[in-house]
This record gives sequence, structure tokens and C-alpha cells, in this order.
Amino acid sequence: MHIANPIYDTTFKYLMEDDEAAMTLISTITGKKVISLVRLSQERTTERKEEEEGNDDESSDSNESQDSTEVSELGETSESSESSETLEKSPLTVMRFDFIATVVLEDGTKEAIAIELQKAKGETDLLRFRQYKGKVLSDPHLVREDDPDLPLRLHSVYLLGKGYGKVPGEPFLGVTPRVHSLITGEPVDYMDEFIEALFPSSSIIHLSNIPEVIQHDLEFLLSLFDQRRKLASSPWIVDVDESVFPAHLLCIVRCLETITKDATMIRLLTKEDWRLRTAQRKDNELLASKSTIAAQAATISYQAEELRKRQDELERRRYAEAAMTEELKKHRYAEAAMTEELKKHRYAEAAMTEEIARLQEELEKVKKKKK
Repeated sequence: MHIANPIYDTTFKYLMEDDEAAMTLISTITGKKVISLVRLSQERTTERKEEEEGNDDESSDSNESQDSTEVSELGETSESSESSETLEKSPLTVMRFDFIATVVLEDGTKEAIAIELQKAKGETDLLRFRQYKGKVLSDPHLVREDDPDLPLRLHSVYLLGKGYGKVPGEPFLGVTPRVHSLITGEPVDYMDEFIEALFPSSSIIHLSNIPEVIQHDLEFLLSLFDQRRKLASSPWIVDVDESVFPAHLLCIVRCLETITKDATMIRLLTKEDWRLRTAQRKDNELLASKSTIAAQAATISYQAEELRKRQDELERRRYAEAAMTEELKKHRYAEAAMTEELKKHRYAEAAMTEEIARLQEELEKVKKKKK
């Protein structure tokens, strides 16, 4: 049978507005039996544009409901015109839902807990998750009815698309506070209201790493998000075998099937798919542009390095030429000095020759007188 692809924000929003489907989904993921859900507020959706412009921390608290650039309020029902208009605007990256869930504990008692659910189709700044968790933890409405001074226990659910780290072979992770001794490092079997209030548990689902062979209820549920099952011609539609699903999960399957028979929802899904493809194309173009720029920068860097080497070689040759010129000057100075010294020797030799000639004349004169 064909169902709407729940990875799409339009589909997932519709699914979470169905009480039975939402309770079943949260129960299966958290492992807690949810018997009732109360939506704390309208779900918040962070738009792609937010990533480009950033957050203004000083004004976000006072203007949060009015700032349509950063956070859009999508409305509470699928028929809301505000919801449809917002969903048609721009590619959305993170959907957020807050609930107070009544769960049945192992001993049969009931407890109200806060559920924070975030779904991200693609990679986004991890700081966004932490900032939103901080807002949830500080929400003054998340307190126990019997004691307003005590906050409700919080469980966070993260449905993550592409771009996040994965543990090999473990696409579905549970995180709980682990108490241990700071001296020995040994685990301590202890939990109190302080730890539960400040260190919430979490369920982390990697939607891009869903196993092909499914056996567990959670795997059956998340197989609905398996993008290998989507239709090539209509990627907002997923093909599933209804007969293999456990009976308690069929409410989700039927809810998703209902969307495929709603012309308005199909129109919204088509538009969302077009926005996603457009955004992906722009991302690919940007990535290609960055790759081209990086290649050009590498080429320029290589050319600059080659130029530097040539300049160094030229400078070395200039130094060698200057040294040779200086050496040549020294040789010329030495040659000039030798020439001057040779002249002096010649002058001395001429003088000695004249002196010898004079002495020979005097000797001849002396010889003549003796005769």
C-alpha cells in the first residue's frame, strides 16, 4: 500500500496531530506506555533562512512569537490557513513538538512527564538543539501538579536525518543519566529529583541508517521513514506492506495512508518536495562553487609557492653574482697592486743598471790611471 512519506514536514505534522498515532509513535520510541498527550503549544519549525541570518539572543525571548524569519508557528490543525501558508514558504529543517504525556510505569502507577520531540531532515547547527533544550528545561509550565516546585521529568526524542554521526550497527540509541563515584568511577545505583530534573533521558534515532531486516516494534515503526521505499516518481509517497506490521502500529500506517487520499495534502507535499529539490540544487551549486574556489585557491597557492621558489632562486643567484663581482674586484685590486709593485721593481732594476754602469765607468777610469 502507499502511504505519505513521514520524513516530509507536512506529513509528520499531520501525523503528530493525530492523538492515537502520536501516542503510539512516542510510546514505541521511548519505551514508555503513553495513555494521554497534552500539547503544550503549537509546534515550532526552524526555517533554512534562520541558518543564514543567525539568532538574536537578546530579542528572541521577547519577540519569539512575532519573529517569522527565525521561528514559525505552524498552527494546531491541518486545516489552519496559517499552517498551510507557512508550510509553503521555504525549506524547513527542524520541527519541534512539546507534550505532557501521562505514562504508565512498571509498577502500574501513572506519571506525567514532559516530552520534547525534534525532527531534522538534514544537518543543522548542534547549538540549536541545546538552545531549545535549555528553553524546555526552563519552561515554568513543566511542573508537577501535586508540587509546583518540582519540575516534570523530561524525555527528549531526536529524529535525525542526514549529516549526523552514527554508531556502526546501532541506528537507535537511548541516553540516560549514569551516576558513578568520582573516587572509584564505579556506578552508583542512585537517582533523585535533582538528577532527574537536570539530566533528562533521550532517544536518538538515525533515520538514514534504518536496517533492511526488521524484527523489533521500533524497527517496524521506523521502517516507515526508510527512504529506500519511496517512489521514484513521487518521493513523498512510500510503498509499504501493511500485512507485516504489528496491529498496534497500524493506526500510524492508516493515518499516513489517509494523507495520500487528501488532494490538499498532496498539493502541500508536492510543493514541499519542490522546495527541497530547489534547496538541494542550491546546496549542490554552492558546494560545487566552494569546490571550484578551493581548487582555484589551491592552484593560486601552488603558483605563489612556485613564484616564491623562483624569487628565492633569483635572489640566490643575485647574491652569488654580487659575491663573484666582489671577488673580481679583489682580484683586480690585487692585480693593480702587483702591477704597481712590478713597476717599482723595474724602476729599482733600472736604477741598479745605471749604478752598475757608473761603477764600471769609474772602474775603467781607475784602470787607465794605473797604467
